[in-house]
Amino acid sequence: MVRYTPRVYYNWQDCKIQVNGFSRSCYRKFTNEAAAWKFVQDNGYIDDGYSSSDDYESYPYASDGLEVVYVDGACRGNGRHPFTPAGYGVFYGYGDDRNIAVPLDELHAFNHALKNFEYSINGGYCDCKTDICSDSQFAIRSIMEWCYEWSNNGWTNVRGETVANDDLIKDNFRMMNFINNAYDQWGWGEIDFIHVRGHSGDDGNEQADRLANIGADNSGSY
Repeated sequence: MVRYTPRVYYNWQDCKIQVNGFSRSCYRKFTNEAAAWKFVQDNGYIDDGYSSSDDYESYPYASDGLEVVYVDGACRGNGRHPFTPAGYGVFYGYGDDRNIAVPLDELHAFNHALKNFEYSINGGYCDCKTDICSDSQFAIRSIMEWCYEWSNNGWTNVRGETVANDDLIKDNFRMMNFINNAYDQWGWGEIDFIHVRGHSGDDGNEQADRLANIGADNSGSY
């Protein structure tokens, strides 16, 4: 399930070497070594009936020193109609009260997650690095790549037009830089925006998609 050597690792840096850049990697934080080795021996499988009060945390995408958040967007009709309901979902983990479904598009999902990270840093309760997973190459590249060029060009595109959703994208860019500055001071590197294939069986992505569809279905009440 992991890239190189499936075993128990005792710190995030050693684990990250094994799983970084591999979207189907399977890893989890444990507070009990025996439970960790059982997870390895069972090839990363955990019985759905296992109680959340048992030895390990309830969500497989959290690891020591790292939290992974999934964001996704949904659009009814895929743009075939002039006014199509849209929604986004942000999924932190099962039973996490930060999970949310909102009737806005996917760029707002990134904004929502980044705002939560910013609040936790400003509030002094950010205790680990958090990365974002999404199946949208456009949303990821708009933050990680194109924002630098757009900002240098006065937030205009190659045609000299104002970048669409520029207020939202500027805010995402600002928060990314703020978070990266904080992470750098703490020796955590930069926030990673990780692309995962949509509808490929990635559970975190599937849960974010479920929330996004709930958001789209409730767009009339927003």
